[in-house]
Amino acid sequence: MALRISDVKAHLSEGDRLSTLIKGHLWVERSINEALIAISERPSELRLDRWAFTTKVDMAAALGCVDLEHATAIRKLNSLRNRAAHRLDYDVSDAEVREFARSLPPRLQSIIAEEGVESPPLYDCLYVLIFSLEVDNAHAADERRWGLQRAVHQALTTVWADDGIDPSRADERARRVVDPPPRPAPEDIFIPEQDLS
Repeated sequence: MALRISDVKAHLSEGDRLSTLIKGHLWVERSINEALIAISERPSELRLDRWAFTTKVDMAAALGCVDLEHATAIRKLNSLRNRAAHRLDYDVSDAEVREFARSLPPRLQSIIAEEGVESPPLYDCLYVLIFSLEVDNAHAADERRWGLQRAVHQALTTVWADDGIDPSRADERARRVVDPPPRPAPEDIFIPEQDLS
């Protein structure tokens, strides 16, 4: 299911850091749910509304639908959220945001890193985490649906190319047998923001 960029931006940018933290946690939970659904044979049997957040993270990490680097960051986010969730006057500190930012996978840290900025905005940390999870979810759902067809196509192409057929003709011939679609592009994963001007 495509994610509307404007929805995430609107939710994460409203209010103070505490509000951003709570809403970001909800968006991350949504992404974890989608990850578990994407790999499930019978998604309706999951009953994810009955699972604790930590159970979802542990299960998603164990099944490989959320990589371990993401799981580390998600656990750090959950710890921060648990400290903050039950106090209306909680002030999410720069140090806590830095600690969460450092828990993100290095490739995500490099996206939010700004020269001369010691602590990236919490919004940026959550934004890149959510979108990274959604890209992984789209690829997992695509692999579940089309992985076998892609493997058959690749095997046929390789066999025919090994038999001396030109690789481009072997590919064309394999596509007559099985023609999987291309992998998801960003526009298949995210609904872009609309120009409202």
